[in-house]
Amino acid sequence: MNTKRFLFAILGAFSIFFILEMLIHGFVLAGMYHDTASIWRPHSEMNNMMPYMTLGQFLFCTMLVVIYIKGYEPDKGTALQGLRFGIVIALLLAPMGTLMWYAILPIPGTLALAWLVSGLIEYILTGIIVGVLYKN
Repeated sequence: MNTKRFLFAILGAFSIFFILEMLIHGFVLAGMYHDTASIWRPHSEMNNMMPYMTLGQFLFCTMLVVIYIKGYEPDKGTALQGLRFGIVIALLLAPMGTLMWYAILPIPGTLALAWLVSGLIEYILTGIIVGVLYKN
């Protein structure tokens, strides 16, 4: 394992994932969250919980890179290998997470669909970044 590339890939994955999360949930889906405000924590309380969310995202990205490295094939292209990895992770996590939260929370189907689509995009883009940044 290339430690420098490992750490660089974690930082890159975390950066893109964090930015996408902010854009998607902070701006794109803000109206849907406003319409369902009664089921969420108050905004000030969510801001106080942000360190936990950030830590969770960092740990997720770290483990994402670890899993990628375990299946890394040096003879394959980096971006395409990252794309393939991102698609597998997206199909593993996005439908499961979306369907579970849709079953638990009283949210409209449009919000669940938005979570599914945005999750697929996030995981795929993060996989591509990991693939590009980690080279053995």
